[in-house]
Amino acid sequence: MKSFIVLLVAIVGIVAAGRPETENVITTFKELLPLYKSSMVEGQTVITTLKSNVTKQLADLHLSIILKKEEMVQMVIEGEDYIQQQISVQSKADVMCLRFVNASSEMTVNLAGVSFTNCINAADEAIKGKVEEYYGQVNGMEQQVTWLRILDVFQGHNVFHSPQPIIEKLNAKLELLRNNNATLSADNATVLANTVSYNLGLIQANYNVCMSGAFDLLRQGLTMCEMQMTMICGATLASRP
Repeated sequence: MKSFIVLLVAIVGIVAAGRPETENVITTFKELLPLYKSSMVEGQTVITTLKSNVTKQLADLHLSIILKKEEMVQMVIEGEDYIQQQISVQSKADVMCLRFVNASSEMTVNLAGVSFTNCINAADEAIKGKVEEYYGQVNGMEQQVTWLRILDVFQGHNVFHSPQPIIEKLNAKLELLRNNNATLSADNATVLANTVSYNLGLIQANYNVCMSGAFDLLRQGLTMCEMQMTMICGATLASRP
């Protein structure tokens, strides 16, 4: 009877004691969840801000490129119009000679168009390469955020038999999240955005140089047409407005 009472007391003690470490696993996990959610949201916010930044940069670059092209196209048209206007008002110059000059000016303008296309094609290829590089890095950042795991603390452990290792892993993740070391750093995103800005700036600069070079060749060609009109065709040119 005495032995039975001792056994009963022992059983009651176990029941009363429960499994505090096992219960602590659940408690710690619940404590981890708000930090996990906050970290995920923060990481996604950083990526969203980065994408918005780079999207604006790309849109601005394309606008700058087309504005530069518009400027150059207008200057080409004005130069060609001047030649044609001067041809149309000549009364004493050699008509056949003027026709040759007109054909030469038209060819010069068409060649400028080829050069302009080459410039914009080079810019397009450069943008494509940098955008692919950028999205590769963004994908890596997104994986860094989405690969943040917390259920893996249970792998290889029995919550009843060996809860302590689970708790240790949970505490390690808690410490990581509290120190903001678990997900994407805003500083890393800023570095990437600045790198994109620098690279797109180089593309813009190279495009401008290319277009200016193409226009210089056109200007030389049209200047030659003017010289041919006066020196060969016998035309008299009016001063430019």
